[in-house]
Amino acid sequence: MSIGALGAALSAVIAWQARSPAWFYAVFLLEAVAIVAIWTIPLALSVSFAGDETERPLYVGLANTLPAPPQYSPQR
Repeated sequence: MSIGALGAALSAVIAWQARSPAWFYAVFLLEAVAIVAIWTIPLALSVSFAGDETERPLYVGLANTLPAPPQYSPQR
């Protein structure tokens, strides 16, 4: 997770300081590392909190459902 956060920060800094379009190869590579870390690691982490196999569906369901209302609430 920390490598993903570092990749996101570095990609933003490189994109901000880029002198030519060729720098964006590094930007997209670092951003891909960040996206993989931020989207896949929490899925595996939420499964590891379950005590046994019967609780795993509950943890996976809650980990994917609870963040949805704040992310998709209508704007006023």
